[in-house]
Amino acid sequence: MPGSAAPAGWDTAAVTGVLRSVPATAATRTEIGLVNAAVLNALDASSTRPLTSTAPSSQGRPPSDSAWTRYALYVPLCAGVVDGLLRPAVGPAARSAPFGSMVTLAWSDPPRPVTTVSVCAGGAVDAARLRARLGSDVEDLDVEGITGYRAEPGWIGVDRSRDEVVVVGSAVPDDVRSRVVGGRTTSGSLADDPDVRAVLEPLADAATLLMGTELVRLGGFPQRGAAAAPAEALAAVVRERGAAYPRPVFAGFGWRPTSGLQGATRFVTVHGSEAEARTAAELLTASWSRLGATEPRRLGGAATTVRGRSVVTEVAGVPPEAFSIRTLTVAQYPGWGPRA
Repeated sequence: MPGSAAPAGWDTAAVTGVLRSVPATAATRTEIGLVNAAVLNALDASSTRPLTSTAPSSQGRPPSDSAWTRYALYVPLCAGVVDGLLRPAVGPAARSAPFGSMVTLAWSDPPRPVTTVSVCAGGAVDAARLRARLGSDVEDLDVEGITGYRAEPGWIGVDRSRDEVVVVGSAVPDDVRSRVVGGRTTSGSLADDPDVRAVLEPLADAATLLMGTELVRLGGFPQRGAAAAPAEALAAVVRERGAAYPRPVFAGFGWRPTSGLQGATRFVTVHGSEAEARTAAELLTASWSRLGATEPRRLGGAATTVRGRSVVTEVAGVPPEAFSIRTLTVAQYPGWGPRA
């Protein structure tokens, strides 16, 4: 059914609204990130030894509101703007409640610069206080009847009826901005894209995830020492079998808690055909047995399955920071494929 990309775990107004409003193109498929702040905040509250936060607290709000920043794979732009996580902000906190689900799309469509669409649900954000925190270089600009401001990095709006904060980069076309803010759908959207759906479905229970063509570029990222073991194991299997590893066309990964701060990271790579997916899964499965118990990412115990054109690998018993985009430890997963 068109527009039904987000499975149960991500079927929220913020997530599905953005995915249905933005057309699926080579540019918009670059990087898509989702965070469920409510789940991650609850995880932090239940832990006796939570991770150390490196994020500044939002003035006037309890640190527990921003505990999700300790575990999320990235910080969504909308949260960064409201809480001053990405640049200094002045004045009292603009929100009076924690965030819920959040979605961010980041892409580059040359010659336009890198741009972003980001929506945060929840927060009960006060528009006037947000304006004050944005500084002096701000212009009032309502879009689709929503109170907003033109400021760095583009347009920032507060939709009180939906309890959402919307940030649209300055390079986003006006028609896309209007659809996102107005909650209107478009044909051929990201919600309709089969590769996006193929990643979201096995990551329905993830608390934080990233997907897009940008992840495929991680393939062949140089590794040293123990970090190189997974790629070396896969390369050995490929040489012995005389088979090339099929390069994915789209990919994603996410983490979900299972017991305390331990959880499972799931990787999804989408290939050009079901035959390519089967080949990739066979090569990966054969490589896992070559990794010893000391392999730092626990890939030796990974389980790999095939779902149509997708290869799904789960690594159990790992904390959220085991595979990080921030530290590029996620590049140690060999399933991204060889460097192009």
